[in-house]
Order: sequence, then C-alpha cells, then structure tokens
Amino acid sequence: MSITNVLWAGFLAGLLLLLWRAQTRRRVRRAEKVWKPDSLTTAVLEYAERTFFTEHPFRLVAKIDRAYGMPSGLLVLTELKRRPVPRAYRSDIVELSAQKVAIENSTSQRVANVAYVVVEHPFSKKRAPIPVQLLGESEIVALAQRYRDISARRTIPIKAERHALCASCGYKRQCGPRVLAVRYV
Repeated sequence: MSITNVLWAGFLAGLLLLLWRAQTRRRVRRAEKVWKPDSLTTAVLEYAERTFFTEHPFRLVAKIDRAYGMPSGLLVLTELKRRPVPRAYRSDIVELSAQKVAIENSTSQRVANVAYVVVEHPFSKKRAPIPVQLLGESEIVALAQRYRDISARRTIPIKAERHALCASCGYKRQCGPRVLAVRYV
C-alpha cells in the first residue's frame, strides 16, 4: 500500500468521523426539542454530567445531569429519571436543590429556583419535563443536619410516606420497631 493510499484512507476516516459526530449532535438537538419546555427554548446547554464541589455551607459533592444557561445568565437544572409514571418525588427535589447549592457555592453562577425532572418512560422513551420548586440553602443545611443526627442516633427518624422506601432503606435497623411499627394509612 502506498503512502498516498494511507493518507487518503486516513483523510476519509477522519471525514466520516466528523460527519458521524455532526449527525449525532443534530439528532440530540432534535430529541431535546421534543421534550424541552417553552421556558427553555432559548436556553443553551452549559453543563452536562459535570461534578461540582463545595465546602460551604458543608462539604458537598453534586453531579448534575444537565444545566441550561438562560439569556438572563441563570442556570436551569434538569435531572433525567427513567420511570413508568411521569412524577417527581421529594427525593428528586432534594437532589436538584443540593446541586443548586453546590453550583452556587463553587462558581459565581446563579441557579434558578425552578428546575425540571425529566421523566423518561422505560419502554416508549417518551420524555415529560416536570417543573419543581427547589428548596433553599437553609432547608438543605437542615436536611443534612437531620441526616447526621439520625446517623448519630441523636434524633428519632420518621417513617417514609411510601412503604417501599422503608422496606429498601439501608438504615431501617436504626429506626427500630417504634418507628417501623407505625401503620400506613
């Protein structure tokens, strides 16, 4: 094989790679247009699968799914969940709120108080964005303190609203029979 043929093969392989990447980007943009709410139509993807660290107000590491930059400079967070029912849970709100605290305390960027839990159906792949109101920093600090208090047995935990959460919880032994014996309504 001559050097010319090798160069042409390399050039064609590079060109095919560029075309494939461009096609993938177009496909992702088209898919996003289908589920993105109207409030994010002018938003630009700022961060994807990025981890943020902060020491204030406590040590916190948060990995975000996506953050979209608005023309106003605010970031809007989205979190993808795969579920058969398009629903946002309190745990989703806590997760997104902790991400907000981590981003705002590790960068100079401000994060919107409303984020989106994007629920993708596991079979149809249809996505539904659900807007959620984020918790404030003081509420996240209080939740972190409550977690530390429960772990150190300084306070009694309360039973989760859904039985499945208690049944699969790694800390259910710490709750003890006094908490677990409470009947669900």
